[in-house]
Amino acid sequence: MKNYLSSFHPNFIGLTGTKKEILEVAEKYGSAYMKNPTIDSESNYLMFHTGYVYLIDQSGQVRAIYPKETEVNQIVNDIKGLLVSG
Repeated sequence: MKNYLSSFHPNFIGLTGTKKEILEVAEKYGSAYMKNPTIDSESNYLMFHTGYVYLIDQSGQVRAIYPKETEVNQIVNDIKGLLVSG
């Protein structure tokens, strides 16, 4: 996961765990994922997944959900506001 995510940004952190643990987190945050059934290989596969960015506060509560077309400035301003409000 770390090698894959580093191609997007070196500071990205991916979710890992058992299938049950990953499903629990996905359900908690309303996200979805599925292995592409047309590629039948353990080493070469494609995952379909929700493409949102989640802003989660220190207590684990979702404060905002951003679709891919969200402007970076909007996310930065929301993070600054969250940091100021504690």
